[in-house]
Amino acid sequence: LQNMSANVHILLQYTMAQGWSKPEYKVYERKPKGEPKRFGAKVKITRSNQELKQCASYPLEDINENVAKGYAAKKALEEFQEEEKVKLDKKTISTDNKVIFDRVSEIVADSGAGMFAKTVEGKYYDTFSESLPDNWIQTVTTCPTLSVESSLSDIIIVLKDYQMDPSHRQQIAVPEQINLETLPSPLYVEITHATSTCDVWCRIVDDMFSGKLFDLDKEMNRYYNAEGTGELVLDVQVGQYYAARSSEAWLRVCVYEVKQDTREAEAWLIDHGDNDTFTFNCLYRLPEQFCSLPRQAIQIALEGLDSFSDDPIASELMTTSPYLIGNVCVGVITQIDTNTDFVKMTLFDTRDTEKDINVNEMLLDNIYENAIPQLVTEGCAMEVYISSISKKGEVYIQIPSVACERLGVVLNSLSEEEVSMHKLTSYRQVQTNKIYLAKFNKDEGWYRAVVTATPSMQQNKIAVRYIDFGNAETVSISDIAEIEKLPRILSKLPAQAVKLAMHNLPVNTLTNIEIAKIHSMLLNEEKEKTVLIKTVNIQEDPPLVEIFYKKDDDSALVSVNNTIVVQRLIKPNERRIISDNQNGVQDPLSGKLKRPDLDGDFLDVLITLAAHPGNFIFQPLKYKNKLTSLMYKMQAYYQATALPEADKKYVIKGRLFAAQYIDETWYRVVVTEAIIGNKVAVRLCDYGDMTCVPVSNLRELEEEFQKLPFMAIKGKLAGVIPLHMDWSVDDCVRFQHLVVDKPLTSNVIYIEENFEDPMETVVSLHLRDIQDGKEEVIRDIFIKENRAIRNDE
Repeated sequence: LQNMSANVHILLQYTMAQGWSKPEYKVYERKPKGEPKRFGAKVKITRSNQELKQCASYPLEDINENVAKGYAAKKALEEFQEEEKVKLDKKTISTDNKVIFDRVSEIVADSGAGMFAKTVEGKYYDTFSESLPDNWIQTVTTCPTLSVESSLSDIIIVLKDYQMDPSHRQQIAVPEQINLETLPSPLYVEITHATSTCDVWCRIVDDMFSGKLFDLDKEMNRYYNAEGTGELVLDVQVGQYYAARSSEAWLRVCVYEVKQDTREAEAWLIDHGDNDTFTFNCLYRLPEQFCSLPRQAIQIALEGLDSFSDDPIASELMTTSPYLIGNVCVGVITQIDTNTDFVKMTLFDTRDTEKDINVNEMLLDNIYENAIPQLVTEGCAMEVYISSISKKGEVYIQIPSVACERLGVVLNSLSEEEVSMHKLTSYRQVQTNKIYLAKFNKDEGWYRAVVTATPSMQQNKIAVRYIDFGNAETVSISDIAEIEKLPRILSKLPAQAVKLAMHNLPVNTLTNIEIAKIHSMLLNEEKEKTVLIKTVNIQEDPPLVEIFYKKDDDSALVSVNNTIVVQRLIKPNERRIISDNQNGVQDPLSGKLKRPDLDGDFLDVLITLAAHPGNFIFQPLKYKNKLTSLMYKMQAYYQATALPEADKKYVIKGRLFAAQYIDETWYRVVVTEAIIGNKVAVRLCDYGDMTCVPVSNLRELEEEFQKLPFMAIKGKLAGVIPLHMDWSVDDCVRFQHLVVDKPLTSNVIYIEENFEDPMETVVSLHLRDIQDGKEEVIRDIFIKENRAIRNDE
């Protein structure tokens, strides 16, 4: 996701290869108050003026337009990839060799210098609605009319009777591949280039190879530096070998891409393994005497590191490790495939006279140690797995990575007998915060865990936390094993579970019902569930995020955070509560707070909470000083006075109390739900938050603190209704950005009084945001953005 803009280029290449029109992008911007502009994008792909696909970046946004386009392009690419999978699942494979020969010959007939094998495969399918077999290249080598040539990134298929351009006719000989079957093992190799664990280039270091290359370099420099001997190439072609002039020397190269507009060629340095760009006036014909020495660059893969070929951590280590580029190692060949020129090696650094270093193992350890799960930068999004949710509502995730996959493979391969050899036998052996293997009772599997509390002999169970999933369990001593003598990844890889905090939903405010709701949205017992997280503040510990998931029956993304916040603002279902008054108990707190005065042409307000334009909470700012004074007096009184806890028999719906909230501040609250366990559901009378607090945090609300009317008033935006049946999640988020925690000016349009419960009164407001003399009418913004329609009833 951090390189999203690259997807724009990839999508362009894909559509051009299909013969379609260029993707059309539409960028739209959003300007949150006090924040930089953020951009979203849509992309449309057409063929012959008919729309094939349209994808949007929503809900992802970025301050960079190109990154926003990249989000949309990524979605399109993923959908095309899925469609290709379906197509491949239904493919028919050609089996008749004669048919294959005739068809491939027909495809490459007009290609001049030949055609890349991957291109042949694509054209073959598009033309004949059949696919070539996996071994088709090997089959084509026996075709009398076709020739198979190797290049840097692919195989080239060319007609044998192809007539070259006159400037190439004299290139009868070309540098051949070193005969891999004759390579000794072990052998000394110099690492010349490396981009991944399966793309390492080296040269053999001995008189037979490096000595001859030295002589060739000297002869080429003498030949081409002599006046009038080098022949400049007039027509540079893909797949041809040339002598390239660089700032330091003359190099043998093979061209794999020609750019006629800039008169440049991308070429492979056949004796080094690297790639470079040369202008046409730096490329000269390569005479036969310079083609007799085989290509000296050999591509190898590192034994045991195949699965990390696409891993970004591994790729970075390959270019920075002091054991690779420029170093001479001893290479032990473990596998050779002459059909694909594939060589696997284990490298050893022998510079230390006392001990040889296994470079493969050293790199593998470095990959594991650096595989620390990383969240994307703030405001960006990424796909993750939900690994567990604690009983408190703490969310743990796994970020997909090669190392994490490798860990799963290793754990699954461990046999019970192998683990049993390393099981603990005594509680005295247990060390807290040390990594062990611990059996998980639910599936009988072994996973990495740390002991979280020092056990005693009297305890039958040991408390552990599984560090790659986040869940806490208790296990017996016989279900714990040491890992020091088990595969290295178990001790080297950092914990893969990342603990997150949900933005606007502190863990200690979550109710049991809300935690159950989060479970139902994010966890799937049958399979791992991927979700999208958007980082809000990665400096916090744990980082603050917003989590999105897809409903099983819908492709739309739903914000988990907003779902819970909205539910808190919706009036809870009424429950049957047996009042103590029916049993003759006198209620000392039966009084209700008055509604504040809302008279006047204008009313300055502060929106403290908002679900959507039809449901928000506001405070009238004309009471601001009185509320500040009340809060100051309440803190002084309740913090300094040792008052008894509230009597549980009075803790019933509709009763007023003073309650200490999670921030250790005392607030006026009203009970909204009866006692659940040791907690009670309440609404903060002056701020609108609905939460649960321990019953032990309730105190009687003194009479002097009941004089000020309640400050949290239910409101709705006057003059609009949703464009569709209901407000969308995006509408809710947009409204929150426009109004929450901002002083606004309003007109009171209508008051729906509730005399039985004044706190349920709903006030229709005409909201305006006035800053620096500029007025923005919230209703008009929603109408202009096609989110709402006018309704003056």
